[in-house]
Amino acid sequence: MMHSALNKDWVEAPNNQRILSLDLGRGIAVLIMIMVHTLWMYGDIETQQSSAIGLVLHFLGKGTAAFLVLMGFSLALSRHHRGRDWVGRGVKLLLLGLALNSLKFVVPIAVFNTMPQEFIAAYGWQTPLTWSQWRYLLATGDILYLAGITLLMMGIFQRILESRWVVAGLFLLIVASCGVLRGFTWSSDYLNYISQLLFSDSYQVYFPVFPWASAILSGWFFGLCYIRWQGNIAQTFQRMALTGILMLSVGGALMAYDFSYHFNNFFHLGPGGILYLIGLNFIALWGLQCIAPQLAGSQLARGLIWASRRVTSLYVLQWTLICWGMGVVGFQTLAPTELVLAIVVMLLLTVVSHWLLEQCLALRHTKPASGNQTKPQSGTIAKKAI
Repeated sequence: MMHSALNKDWVEAPNNQRILSLDLGRGIAVLIMIMVHTLWMYGDIETQQSSAIGLVLHFLGKGTAAFLVLMGFSLALSRHHRGRDWVGRGVKLLLLGLALNSLKFVVPIAVFNTMPQEFIAAYGWQTPLTWSQWRYLLATGDILYLAGITLLMMGIFQRILESRWVVAGLFLLIVASCGVLRGFTWSSDYLNYISQLLFSDSYQVYFPVFPWASAILSGWFFGLCYIRWQGNIAQTFQRMALTGILMLSVGGALMAYDFSYHFNNFFHLGPGGILYLIGLNFIALWGLQCIAPQLAGSQLARGLIWASRRVTSLYVLQWTLICWGMGVVGFQTLAPTELVLAIVVMLLLTVVSHWLLEQCLALRHTKPASGNQTKPQSGTIAKKAI
């Protein structure tokens, strides 16, 4: 199946029972992600900055940190704790990020020739693109690059990360230094790109390791706590909520003191900004845990769990569809009412397309091989039936 190949960080408790609240959280984050990305690419500037739908979605977009917190929590509970497994998964995510950039940019620009000129002009470019401009697009660092690099590092240093206090120390180190290191570069082109992946303050890399890896480490820390507390989910989320209140308070105070340094912008945060976002998501996850028992077994829960199990492949598919759809909709052209309709269409299109892809892959895997087939004997059939 499509999702089984890509989405292996499912959330399981020590007794192999899935943690419903984390599945629900990740499923909700998937839906919000599609809506926010549709807003960014299709909504006009006034819609994004002044309309109710724009303001609401920009606020909900702060839930991006939830993906990373849940990723860290999931990894802590994973039954595959070998460092080389994480290194392998990290490499796969980096290659997937490169493939996604090809689907988002190369295909609509060079193959379909449908990418709006307004999108190209937003970079200050014009067609035909130069090799350096193509390289810039292919090297655009999104959340897949962040996850891949973080997994590589966690795989290399896997042994020391078994201690939750080492994890907490690394978390504090990244948070404390991210503002100072923001924008640091090396002179060489290739080393400069590595520094961008780690410390970027430009939009070639949207999710630099500093500070965003701290969100993964925060989830990793509470995953280790959950194991230490023998699967006590109530205790884990209560401590998470209290920590979230502390982070929210400290982060908010730091941003009030110096907003430009501690927040800067959503993608290139300082210490106060990342503490604020992680704290906000900790509190939201605790709230979700409180209502999860009431949602268990409902159609809503089943739908969110379906999305949670396919988070990586849905991420790739929705970005591909949104970028290809600009050939029809245009770049940042829609008013609020039109945007709402586009969001509904994109949600349905993503889910239905994913379902159809799964069915096609399932049929391909179950299709009997043609050629030299012999009729099975009745005894064989009886044994299989038993």
